[in-house]
Amino acid sequence: MKKIWIFSGGIVIGMVLMFVILLIIGKCSTNNNMTYFDKPGKCIEGDAIEVFQVLPNGDALAWMQKAETIGGETTYIDTNVTVLLPCSEGRAFYDNELIKIPKDMCAKQIGVYNYPNKDGHILTVPIVDLHKK
Repeated sequence: MKKIWIFSGGIVIGMVLMFVILLIIGKCSTNNNMTYFDKPGKCIEGDAIEVFQVLPNGDALAWMQKAETIGGETTYIDTNVTVLLPCSEGRAFYDNELIKIPKDMCAKQIGVYNYPNKDGHILTVPIVDLHKK
C-alpha cells in the first residue's frame, strides 16, 4: 500500500512540474523575438523618434529622426535607423507619433528585436528606451 502512495505522489509531482515548466516556456515565447541586454548599451543617434507601426502587443516600430533648423523652423529628417519602442504601463503609442528626445536624454539600446518584413526577410532592429546621457 505504501508503494502505491509513493508511486501516485511521484506522478502528481511530475504533472505539477510539467505544468510549471510549460508555464515558463509559454511566458518566454511571448518575448521570443526579443533579446534584452543585462545593462543598457550605447545611445542611438537622433533627436526624435517617429512611430510608423504599433504592434498588437503595444510595442511600436519607429524611425530615428535628426532635427535640422532651416530658416528658424525645425524639421525632422529620417536617419534610416528603425527601432522598437517597448510599451510600458500607462503608455500607448499611435501611428505617426513624434516623440522628441530631451537634450539631457538619449535613446539607449536595451536589446534587439527580430521580425519578418513583408518580403519574408528577417530584420533585426535595436530595442530602445529613453535614458539620461
